[in-house]
Amino acid sequence: MSKTTLLLTTLVLLAWGCTALTSSVLGRTWTDRSGKHKVEAELVTVRKGNAYLEIPSGDVKKISLEKLSVADLRHIASLPQYSDQVTPLLPADVTAPEPSPTKKMAEIRTHLESGSVRQLRSGSWGYKGLVFSDDGAHLLLLGSDNITVYDIDASKAEVHKIDHDVATRESLALSPDGKQLFAGNRDGEVLIWRFEYAKLSPQSRLAIYEDPVVAISVSPDGKRAITGHSREVACLWDVETGKVLGSYNDFRLRDSATALFSRQGGQALITDGGVLALVDVESAKLLQVMHLCDYPASVHSAALTSDGSRIAICEGGAITVWETRSGKRLPEIPVDEIQWSAQFSTNGKLLITGGSELVSIWDLENGRLAHEFKMQESGYVQHVAVSPDGLHIAAIGAPIGSLVEVFRLPPALTK
Repeated sequence: MSKTTLLLTTLVLLAWGCTALTSSVLGRTWTDRSGKHKVEAELVTVRKGNAYLEIPSGDVKKISLEKLSVADLRHIASLPQYSDQVTPLLPADVTAPEPSPTKKMAEIRTHLESGSVRQLRSGSWGYKGLVFSDDGAHLLLLGSDNITVYDIDASKAEVHKIDHDVATRESLALSPDGKQLFAGNRDGEVLIWRFEYAKLSPQSRLAIYEDPVVAISVSPDGKRAITGHSREVACLWDVETGKVLGSYNDFRLRDSATALFSRQGGQALITDGGVLALVDVESAKLLQVMHLCDYPASVHSAALTSDGSRIAICEGGAITVWETRSGKRLPEIPVDEIQWSAQFSTNGKLLITGGSELVSIWDLENGRLAHEFKMQESGYVQHVAVSPDGLHIAAIGAPIGSLVEVFRLPPALTK
């Protein structure tokens, strides 16, 4: 087995859960067929007649599907990506599996089937980061001296000023529960706000590392975070105190930096597009490192799917994607210009990238351009985000990031 396949297989078996589109597979109680043994765990994947369950410690247990209770089999069979494997194992008298519950998403009203549905222009020095709220109702935008909460459906923006001594940077993240907003600045600090009922309230300001924060990711329980800093260092730290629990070198953490915690929070993945690293959160130890490309300085953007099953880098005139379950490298997708930003769709089948004035949607099943949106003003598209329901894309473009535009994807791409 190659080093690439070994690392990527390890990532899947240790860390990553099911795709966000088909329902977030949160922790639940699993029971064996006898009913005598139970465990709190989260489904990682199903392969060759076995379910892989991640327990709270971060360890992954392999359990034969034939040993699981009928209720557990029904639960797995309700997930479309595993239905074909599990449904034949259900007893004949068991009714069809019920769909897993999903969080209710906000509606964005428009007469358009697809295209630009909302626009917001900055009144100052533009925006440097954006993220959708967990219900898709709001966009949270990082300005040079403010955080803007934008009600997408109502087209209303509420601006929250940041202290003048806080120089903001291109890093913004929302905690998995949607209740905390994190923003990094040029001094290596992270500002944290409570975000509830579409309102922001300051919570804390933590000094993490002396260099600018270029990426932030928060653990599922909100207790740990990872920041990427521009001097080739990533830090794992305690959200309450700001204490650095582990630091990791040899990155080139610029705008291409991104990080991802596993769904139970036991491990985390860090990449700058040139290097991929797996970290054990409890011990703060670096488990494995793999080089993704020979010239990391040429990587302008990188993205991870929400379940870690795919990794993409935009390097020079090409986009490269890896399937982490198999270690398979998909055929390279040639591009005509630099892609300054990248984000996967919620199901991991599409890659959304930002070029010069254009937002491009790539169909990764056939390696082709599926659709393009043209921004209303020229300029590099430095940031893109995908709504939780996968129906909309938000992008920051125009000179100095002064325009935020929300697009509705064509129905054929959201099925």
